[in-house]
Amino acid sequence: MKIKAFSKEGLNQAIKLDPKMKEKLELANWINNTVDKLNTQVDAYEAEVEMMNLNLKKGKKLDSTKQARNDLLVNTAEKHKNHIKKLEAILRLMENDHVGTDKVVYNLVYSLLIIVVGCFIER
Repeated sequence: MKIKAFSKEGLNQAIKLDPKMKEKLELANWINNTVDKLNTQVDAYEAEVEMMNLNLKKGKKLDSTKQARNDLLVNTAEKHKNHIKKLEAILRLMENDHVGTDKVVYNLVYSLLIIVVGCFIER
């Protein structure tokens, strides 16, 4: 059956994506959402560290529990920044078609997901 290009069926047919492109878009959206969540966490950690430092009087140091919390927040923020860089690198590679949405990428993303979820649960 012949379908005219500008009929309802023809226009709807152009909107449909092939499965590989759909999978690529879904993975790209997930990566972007994860990067946004990580950036939000980094901002929250950095704000908490800054609040601790602002509450100090000049010449005084944090007590041991606050110092430990401060160190944990700084280290976690650095780890998040590294994960963000890795996710953005994967995203760029996918967009440039240097790597597909195959098993390797899903394993990388799954590993990062475990780390990210673990950091959200810690807080």
